[in-house]
Amino acid sequence: MSDSVSKVNALLGIGHKLNLVNVHESNGVERTNQEILKLLRTLCNYERIRTKWSKPWVLGLVEYQLNSVSTETQHSALELSFGTADLKYFHLPDALSPDSVSNVFLRQLNATIATVRDITHKYQEDLIAGRKSDNPPEDKTN
Repeated sequence: MSDSVSKVNALLGIGHKLNLVNVHESNGVERTNQEILKLLRTLCNYERIRTKWSKPWVLGLVEYQLNSVSTETQHSALELSFGTADLKYFHLPDALSPDSVSNVFLRQLNATIATVRDITHKYQEDLIAGRKSDNPPEDKTN
């Protein structure tokens, strides 16, 4: 609230918002955290991944999916952290033919990547459909 902070914010074009002390709901992140937990529960309870969700490489893929998909801002956390120019470096490879991979671990990894992508895509579609369900018909909107 000091004058110097106000001047720095004005110089950098930063908006300053105040929230209540010791009220975690007032900072605007609580809803995002609820969505993250909801997606984690969906991923970890999905039957194709239920028995291997706790493996470190599966958790890493789940973390990647959480950071690469956003229906809230239309920008991923990876893009907002590292910028649009570096976004091209944060893509997992597309699925390879299982016959072309001889290593068992790589076959499992590729299958798990595909599963996590499928689950996340379905979750995002359901989330968008649920949010649009209360909207008026398109012919009734401005």
